Amino acid sequence: MYISTTSLVNLIIAVIGIVVSVFSVFVLICGISKDKETTRLFSLGFTAMLLCHVCLMVVEFTRVYPDGAHRYLVLTAGFLSYVMAILTAYTISVYLVLCLSIETRYGRTIYTFLTVYLYFQIVILLYAQFSGKLILINEQHQYDKGNLYVLGYAMIASYMMIDFIIMSRYRANIRFKQRLAFAVFFGLPLLTVF
Repeated sequence: MYISTTSLVNLIIAVIGIVVSVFSVFVLICGISKDKETTRLFSLGFTAMLLCHVCLMVVEFTRVYPDGAHRYLVLTAGFLSYVMAILTAYTISVYLVLCLSIETRYGRTIYTFLTVYLYFQIVILLYAQFSGKLILINEQHQYDKGNLYVLGYAMIASYMMIDFIIMSRYRANIRFKQRLAFAVFFGLPLLTVF
C-alpha cells in the first residue's frame, strides 16, 4: 500500500492531534469543578475530538481510489470530521461559559446563541455535503474537497473568535492551567495551517 507524502503528513498531524487533545483535556480536567454538567460536557467534547481525528485518519488511509463501500466510507468520514470538529469547538465554547461562571442572564443568552448556532452550522454542512460541495470523489476517483470546504474551517474559526472575545471579556476569571489549554486550542490549528 502506497501512502503519499501529503497523506503521511496528514496522518502524523492526526496522531499529534489525538495526543494534544488528550493532553489538553488532562490540563483542563486539573482545573475544573466536579459537577455533572461539566463532566458531561467534557465527555462530549473529548469524544468529539477523538472521533474527529479518527475520521481524519480513516480518510487518509482510504482517500486514493475509493470505490464501492470505500467511497461512502471516505465521504462519511470526511463529513463527520467536519461535524466533530465543530462539535468540539461548541463544547469548548460552552465549557468556557461554564468555567468562567458568567452571570446567569448573560450565560444563558450566550449558551442559547451557541446552541442555535451549532444547529444552524450542522444544517449548512448537511446541505453542502449532499449537494456535493463539501467533500466529493473527483473524476480521478480520489477524495477531494468541494467548493464549500472552506466553510467548515470558517465555522470552527468563528467559534475560536467567540471564545477569544469571551476570554478577553472575562480574563480575570481564568486560571493558568485553563489559559495553557486554551492557548493550545488556539495555537495548534494555526500551526497546522503553515
